[in-house]
Amino acid sequence: MKSQQEDVLDRIIQRGQRWLSALSRFQWRMAFLYTLVTVTAFTLLLGILYLFTSRTFVYSPMVVYVLPTLLEDVTAPLAKELAAPSPNPEVFTRWIESTRQGSSLTLSKTEEKDDTLSISYSLDTTISPNSWLIIANREGQIIAVDPAERFQTQQNIYEVLDKHYLSIVDHAMNGMNHPSMLTLQEKNSIFIAAPIRETPTSTVTGVVCLNLVVPSGWQMLGYTVQTLLSTTLFLSIGAGIIGLVFGLLVGRGLEKRLRAVAETAAAWGQGNFERRIEDRSGDEIGMLARELNKVAVQLQNLLNTREELATLEERNRLARDLHDSIKQQVFSISMNLSAAQELWDKDPAKARQIVETALMISRQSQQELNTLIQTLRPPQLEQKGLEKVLEDLTRLWEKQSGIPITYQQEGSITLDLEQQQALYRVAQEALSNVARHSGARSASVSLSIHEGYQWLCVRDDGHGFDTSQIPARGVGLRSMRERVESLGGMFVLESGSEGTCVQAGFPLSSSSRHREEEMP
Repeated sequence: MKSQQEDVLDRIIQRGQRWLSALSRFQWRMAFLYTLVTVTAFTLLLGILYLFTSRTFVYSPMVVYVLPTLLEDVTAPLAKELAAPSPNPEVFTRWIESTRQGSSLTLSKTEEKDDTLSISYSLDTTISPNSWLIIANREGQIIAVDPAERFQTQQNIYEVLDKHYLSIVDHAMNGMNHPSMLTLQEKNSIFIAAPIRETPTSTVTGVVCLNLVVPSGWQMLGYTVQTLLSTTLFLSIGAGIIGLVFGLLVGRGLEKRLRAVAETAAAWGQGNFERRIEDRSGDEIGMLARELNKVAVQLQNLLNTREELATLEERNRLARDLHDSIKQQVFSISMNLSAAQELWDKDPAKARQIVETALMISRQSQQELNTLIQTLRPPQLEQKGLEKVLEDLTRLWEKQSGIPITYQQEGSITLDLEQQQALYRVAQEALSNVARHSGARSASVSLSIHEGYQWLCVRDDGHGFDTSQIPARGVGLRSMRERVESLGGMFVLESGSEGTCVQAGFPLSSSSRHREEEMP
């Protein structure tokens, strides 16, 4: 017995399999695809926009031009502390930490003019890790620096900075506020110095120096990915939900239409071509539905035509069977009764014997009629085989016609039952013609195998006839030929002054042909 934990695990697995099965449906695949495309497109567009604004806009000359003013405004609260006899370094360190965090630089300030008016602004951009920030007092002594390993506090900026920066620093120390005097833009960096003072008219108490190093393309890409992961996650989730809902709605409609096509196709597979796909839309699925409906109409017409042809063929086959079997037997009965009538007074015993033969043929006719109704095949053929049935036929024919006949067989019969039936009917019709028209003194029936065919040959030594003068309305010879050729066989008729030979043959199967080749 399974434990409780195993039962819980089985239920979890079964539920998971049902969920996976549901996700394999077309509707959910569409929803997943729409979600994936929406989130990917949204993230890429947002990333491209962020990359463009960070690299192109922030480092554009227009923005660089306002940076000195921004630095002066955001460092104004530090002026009083910087003018103190013993400035607290922690005040400046906290300001630097709030301004620069890793690769991010934020310059923001909120200024309240009165109780109802406040002014706030913020510049948030991406900078290279090689950028640095310094706050120095009026004497040039470094009070705070970031990164700390770049310079040391208590150093003098006039001693540690490159000489081409010092003129910019002097401009800031002297209280100049024109951006062109406070900015030095180089190939991959921008140096900015701004005075630190409480108001634009106050005394300068120090200077803030910012060296912005433009990040490389790979660094910008890394910052962009990092920023997107941290800031656009919720937006991506929202976009994904929108894509999921849209995908479900679109997928549901498509799945419903495709299911209608599949159900209709299944009905056609079961032979119900009356059903049609109801889809009047103008898209590809609607066009497919209309084409499939046309195919269904054509298939229905083809089936109706085939049914009509099959009915006509069955009628023809039944006509041939009646002609080759019942008609010949009725003819034989008529001949026997005529002979019995002539002998009734002269030789009653012989006449009685002929009547008994006619009676036997009548019973056989009745039996064959029943068989035609049931299977349309001579019952003796299935029970006795073609060799025995032909032997019985020739013996009975000789007795009825009074013409000596021989029967000969070479090899075994390997044909199917329908082909054997055709040969039997050909033998019946040919022997009937011999008895009625040939004037033959003898006849022969043989079964042989040669040239890859199983052949039946009915030969007589009668006066023959001109094969080109066969009446067009004659049924016997035409039905023999049609019967054989309809099953893929060959029919050969030869007739002359020395008699007539009727041959009908069917090709042997590959295995039978191989055995024939091995025979000596």
